[in-house]
Amino acid sequence: MESIGDRLKKVREDKGYSIEQVSRETNIARKYLRALENEDYTDFPGETYLLGFLRNYSEYLGLDSDEMITTYKNIKMQEQPAPIEELLEPQGHRGGPFFLVALILVLLAAGGGAFYKFHYLPSRTQGSEARTASASEKKEEGQDAGKIDAFELKDSVVEKYFKEGSEIIIPVGDNSMVSVFLESVGEAVQLTTPSGLMNLKLSVRQTLDLNNDGNADIYVTVNDIDKKGNGAVLRFDRFVNESIEKGKNEALSAGETTPKKEEINIGTTNNSSRKKPVKVILSQEEKEPYILDILFRGYCFVRNVADGGERDEQYFNKGETLRIDASNTVQLWISNAGALSARIAGKDIPFGKPGEVVSYLIEWGKNDESGNYDLKLIPVY
Repeated sequence: MESIGDRLKKVREDKGYSIEQVSRETNIARKYLRALENEDYTDFPGETYLLGFLRNYSEYLGLDSDEMITTYKNIKMQEQPAPIEELLEPQGHRGGPFFLVALILVLLAAGGGAFYKFHYLPSRTQGSEARTASASEKKEEGQDAGKIDAFELKDSVVEKYFKEGSEIIIPVGDNSMVSVFLESVGEAVQLTTPSGLMNLKLSVRQTLDLNNDGNADIYVTVNDIDKKGNGAVLRFDRFVNESIEKGKNEALSAGETTPKKEEINIGTTNNSSRKKPVKVILSQEEKEPYILDILFRGYCFVRNVADGGERDEQYFNKGETLRIDASNTVQLWISNAGALSARIAGKDIPFGKPGEVVSYLIEWGKNDESGNYDLKLIPVY
């Protein structure tokens, strides 16, 4: 019977396809294509990746992907250890019952260890395999594999700075954990997912199918690309924004003919470490225009919108400044909150710590107790 690897390679060569061409058109890295053809399954970060790549490669070549996956699973079952009864000696073997009892105890102990490994440590095993594979790739590129980070998504919405080579562990369903890797950072960000390589452009939201069932599991958006630091700010969203938009549409269909003026959604967070108080910058009888002056002490990316106008975004280096004039509101998104000093009307504005990604709304609002107008610094989640 022709093996999986031989069949893939034969069909590819019969069609005149090179490994490079297949990699480019399927978004599967060359090393994984070669691993499938060589049946070297140790190269994959986990079986989810292996099955996803095998399915995509088979379909690209015009093969029956379900048949190929069934063949792989059958081969894997045949490679399992022989059943216990085949390991036991015939009754006439010398050593008598003591030998049999000892052998059974050894097998039970081994079985208990295997049960613990596969039933109580599934997520860590998969995470370890993924980190090992990722570290191996970085070692080939001459990088320090020991510095690869792993981060598990726990909130519905997470926005965080990741370095090249980082592993993002995403829960799927009740017990499954799937890893996604930040492969490279350039004009776009490249992720390795169970479906293959994925190119993400700045500010474009895309969906991820993490378990290859044909359904989207999570949104991912690149909110900042740091070429110098080989990193990027990624936002993972379990359809929270989609639910908000759906609610707006249902309200309109229920009777509203025109949408109301859109309010800025400051969001909420269940992560206590991210919760920040609202700060009052100024309090006075009347609202008036104000100027936000920022001095940068290090490398930082800032996106801002003043009074609902055009969005401005720019990278800044140490010693550079930014001045924002506003009448009512300023929306701010900052990639490195500790790398700047900010002031309004001579008062310091504390945005955050070095390396912290933050988003704020500065806005005038009426204080019902005092009757004054307060200029507030409001955290956005």
